[in-house]
Amino acid sequence: MTDSKSESVLFIRRKPDWSILLATGAGMIFAPIIMLFSIFNYFTDNIPIDGISQIFLISFILIGEIVLVRTFLWHYRGQEKLTVNSSEFTIDKIGTMLANTESYKLEGLSHFALSKRKIMMLFSNPFSIDGGEIQFEYYGELKYFGQSLTRTEAKEIIKQLIKIIEQRTANSSSCCTTLLKKIE
Repeated sequence: MTDSKSESVLFIRRKPDWSILLATGAGMIFAPIIMLFSIFNYFTDNIPIDGISQIFLISFILIGEIVLVRTFLWHYRGQEKLTVNSSEFTIDKIGTMLANTESYKLEGLSHFALSKRKIMMLFSNPFSIDGGEIQFEYYGELKYFGQSLTRTEAKEIIKQLIKIIEQRTANSSSCCTTLLKKIE
């Protein structure tokens, strides 16, 4: 954790999931081969595919390759950078591409807790790019982060975040720290 007068920063390093790394790595190898094979067959007329179908096929493979690279990078070297200043809590996913920084106003934060495990979350997020072990409410909507944390690590980070937010908002009347629910 880095702490300065203006902001506190906490990094959560993603632990690699080797099965996803192997699957996405294999996909990154085979997708360009399929795309090159498709382009070659288009120009040699071995497979009669019209131009529009060829464009859709190449576009589909290219978008799939981008998703595979993004997922591979996230699982290989991804980190979540948590930043708290006097007015915002920011979650920045670094180490991958096409990741958005999510900023939340401190007055809208409440109920930091361990996330509740739901079986449907496993099916809706097979590559583990979103979600996590820590949840909080932001104006009534649940948000998640801390994907590869153990429950013990997640509890410790929640305690640190609540302490940091309380320190940052002690002199500010714009945030109500009583909304933060301490974990058991």
